[in-house]
Amino acid sequence: MQHHPDSHLLDDWHLYGPINPNIFRLISQLAHSKGMRVNEIEDVIEAALRKKWEELSEVASD
Repeated sequence: MQHHPDSHLLDDWHLYGPINPNIFRLISQLAHSKGMRVNEIEDVIEAALRKKWEELSEVASD
């Protein structure tokens, strides 16, 4: 695997989560204001990341 400039942040992601406080704020709002469960929020995050992966994969194959 190639070195990534954010490898130290990526390696600790599972421990500390995202740096951007807006992500935490949005997750909290979805949970507390909209009643979403953590697994539902994770499904939304996963779907968004998969969509981005597919978009970037399509561009790379063109």
